[in-house]
Amino acid sequence: MLVSAYVCGMSTSRQRVTAACDAMSRAGGPLPAGTLAAALHCSARQLQRDFAEVLGVTPRQFGQAIRTDRTRTMLKAYDTVLDAAFASGYGSVRG
Repeated sequence: MLVSAYVCGMSTSRQRVTAACDAMSRAGGPLPAGTLAAALHCSARQLQRDFAEVLGVTPRQFGQAIRTDRTRTMLKAYDTVLDAAFASGYGSVRG
């Protein structure tokens, strides 16, 4: 399940952002804004505004920060940077 069942009927920006951040943390990186918005029963634009208001970043920037942190952890576990990048969820070396 992308977003917890408690999300249904959410009305506050903070609750939507918290649920979206939890979903991206579980996924290990960014998720499409449309997918997150649909799961949170709001529009992608509303989710963008919520993130800007609550965190001062976009959902994509937050997801990328999660993936970057995961990559740092993976660098310690893998022999090469390329292996760590792919294990962290990067699909190509172009970023």
